[in-house]
Amino acid sequence: MPDSSGPAAEAAPYPPASSAPRTWRRVARLFRPHRPAVLLVLVLVAAFSAFNAAVPLLSQVVIDRALFGPGGPDLPLLAGLAALAAAAACAVGAVDLGQTWVSARTAQRVVRSLREEMYDRLQRMPLDFFATTRGGEIQSRLSGDTAQVEHAIKDTLPGVLAGVLGFVVAGVAMVALSPPLAGAAVVLAPVAFWVSSRSGRALKKLSGVSQQARAELSSIAAERLSLGAVILTRVHGRSEDERAAFAAESGRLARLQVRSGLAAQLVLSVAHVFFVLTPYLVFLTAGLTREMTPGTLLAFIVLQSRLYQPLGQILQISAELRSVQGAFERVFEYLDLRPEAREREAREPEIHRHWPGAMAVRGVAFSYPVARAPGGEQGAEEGAEEGGEQRGEQGGEQRHGQGREPGTDHGHAALREVGIDIPAGSTVLVVGPSGSGKSTLGHLLAGLRRPTEGSVVIDGTEVRGPLPGRLCIAPQDPFLFQGSVAENLRYADPGASPEELVRVCEITRIHERIMALPGGYEARVGERGALFSGGERQRVALARALLADASVLVLDEATSALDPLTEAEVVEAILAERRGRTTVVITHRFGVLDSFDTVVALERGRVAEQGAPGDLRGEPHGLYARMVRAQTGAAR
Repeated sequence: MPDSSGPAAEAAPYPPASSAPRTWRRVARLFRPHRPAVLLVLVLVAAFSAFNAAVPLLSQVVIDRALFGPGGPDLPLLAGLAALAAAAACAVGAVDLGQTWVSARTAQRVVRSLREEMYDRLQRMPLDFFATTRGGEIQSRLSGDTAQVEHAIKDTLPGVLAGVLGFVVAGVAMVALSPPLAGAAVVLAPVAFWVSSRSGRALKKLSGVSQQARAELSSIAAERLSLGAVILTRVHGRSEDERAAFAAESGRLARLQVRSGLAAQLVLSVAHVFFVLTPYLVFLTAGLTREMTPGTLLAFIVLQSRLYQPLGQILQISAELRSVQGAFERVFEYLDLRPEAREREAREPEIHRHWPGAMAVRGVAFSYPVARAPGGEQGAEEGAEEGGEQRGEQGGEQRHGQGREPGTDHGHAALREVGIDIPAGSTVLVVGPSGSGKSTLGHLLAGLRRPTEGSVVIDGTEVRGPLPGRLCIAPQDPFLFQGSVAENLRYADPGASPEELVRVCEITRIHERIMALPGGYEARVGERGALFSGGERQRVALARALLADASVLVLDEATSALDPLTEAEVVEAILAERRGRTTVVITHRFGVLDSFDTVVALERGRVAEQGAPGDLRGEPHGLYARMVRAQTGAAR
């Protein structure tokens, strides 16, 4: 549990929690839980290399003894050698199949662990991370980079191992046959390795830039092809501009891919030259070497091909490894992010879900961090304030701005010295001009953010994070998953019966609309609830919030899309349903003034006044009375 005195320190979650070790040491640590499997792969690869090298050695015996030995061809020996070669070939195939199966199984386990750890880490990141990071960037790390890591573990790393062992085994066998020929066979290898190393460094840089370009392309597609963005584009006639922006980023990625392909092909071209020239060096050396039998030369030539195959693998894969290293580093970057301390998120026991819900806000101040992306770009200072900028329910916010791995500084204070007492079971109306801190206060009450100074308390316990079952918030722009109406409603209470779904939807005046859909409560809602209007989405979200049956419910402009008459009906019905439980309503509109016990008026991040509605309306120069007059034409 984090120290309550230090929440401000958590405002900068983005730097790594500690200096990361070298990438490949971290990669090696991924395999520690799978050491038996790694050892088995090693044994299988060694066996594969040994069997591969055995076949050329048999050819020496075939030439020098079975075919051209003393006494002419030895048919029994030839048959025995053929049987041995067939057995070796079968063994090679079986070992290769086993190695592929073990490698694929181990790769899936490692990548699954990485993917799940990354998803868990992202779920616990502060809201500001999602407010300043492109959604496509997150998806690219979670799917694209992990897919590249999967390929590396399943194919690239075993390929390196097979290549090295194959090269060593073939090299030892060649030295055993003829040291001079072995020297001639590898004399040009250092040049090939030097070119591979230089190209690999270039590939690593290009891989990182290419992955960023893919993430940007994914972000553009995810953002600009959403329903809201398509409508905005068509309304303002910006389709051509959007196509041009996408084409520009796509062209940039294409150019990077061409450069990566050239860097990789350079290695293969050098390897090709090496493979063409080296056999002639071997033949020249053989011509200068005395007592070279035809069988030895033939065996050496076959072994030479066995040497060049793993050598070609090493050269090609060494370039791939640089590219893979970039993917590992991007994955590790996210694993090094500092998440919020894990709070107790499990549902409270049933006997605790109906605690009184008395809340106290004690000397609270809050400042939104200013996100700084690499290169100096600054993200949005306020990710969840007024005017519809808040996005998602219980922490999902609109993603805007750039900022992979940004640092954070504190911006201007959204709240200052706020002190409020909310008795258990009371109804509280929070009002104030736009930008006065109302939504910020709602987030603090719901445990979605922690104050920079001061504390928020429920029933004597400090709120340090979300408390499902005790605290719930319904935001202005609710989030509906792609699924059925019933699935969206049951997100708050998976065990809710059909009768309970109907009851809460009747309270929020959305039941008849749902029943008019083909399939009723089993009808699909579309992308982010696109089949519903804004007001209908709000009423579905309100019904979901009622199902949570929390001790404290915060409605943050949760009825702003409803017409005044429907809004008044819905709010009155919700307050009646929650009689005896604490309800906080944040709004700009005053359709049900007499239904609240307390009014809190905020101005410039401070509590301008608070008290009973009738008392505050009696203060003609007070903020609340002036807002009521401005909206209704008279102080009621």
